Amino acid sequence: MKGENSQRLSKKEKELIKKIDNFILRAHFEDDTNWTRYKILDLCSKIYDSELQQLAAHNFVMDATKQSASEKAQLECMESRGYKMEKMSVSGENSLRFSETSNSLVHVKVEGETSRSFDYKRVYLDFTEYFFGKVCFSQGGHQNSVKSELVNFLKSSIEYLKNNPNSNLVFTALVDGDSLTEENLKEYQKYTSKRVRLVNCDSYQPFEL
Repeated sequence: MKGENSQRLSKKEKELIKKIDNFILRAHFEDDTNWTRYKILDLCSKIYDSELQQLAAHNFVMDATKQSASEKAQLECMESRGYKMEKMSVSGENSLRFSETSNSLVHVKVEGETSRSFDYKRVYLDFTEYFFGKVCFSQGGHQNSVKSELVNFLKSSIEYLKNNPNSNLVFTALVDGDSLTEENLKEYQKYTSKRVRLVNCDSYQPFEL
C-alpha cells in the first residue's frame, strides 16, 4: 500500500486493511503470493457485495464499545425525552473529574490520583448535574472494569458531597445495557443518596429537592 494508493486511503480504511492483514497472518496465508495488497482491497469490495456480507464483515468490524455509538445513543435518547445533555471532554480544560481525595473537582488528570472524567453535564434550575455514562452488554469482555468504574464514581460522589455539604451539584450514573443484574443494582444502591443516583435513560428524572 505504499505510494499513491496508500495516500488515498482514510484512517479507517487503513485500519480495516490492517485487520484483514492480521486475519490472513493468523490463517497462515502469508506465503500465498496471491494475497497481494490489491487482492486485499478486492476482498474488501467482495465483502460489501457478498450475500454473506454480515457474516464476512463481522470478522473485521470495529467493536461498537470502542466507538462513540453508545455515547451518541445515550445523548439522543435523553434528548428525545426532553433532557438535553452536554458532552464533556475527556481531557483538557473542558474536562472535569474528582481529585484524589474527592474533596474537589479538577481538570488535570493525574494517573492513579484522579478519577476518570465525567461524560455529560446538565445545568437546570439551581443545579449542575454530572454524569458517568456507560452502555455495557453481558456478552462484552469488560463488564468487571465497568462495574469497578461505576462503584468508584458513586463512592467518589458520596465523598465529594460529604466534603462539600453546601454544593449544588448532583451526580448521576447513567448505565444502559443488560450487564447490570438486579443483584448488582441492589448492591450498588448502598452507594447512592438523594444527590447520587444510579439510573438508565428510561428511568432518569431531573433532580428535585
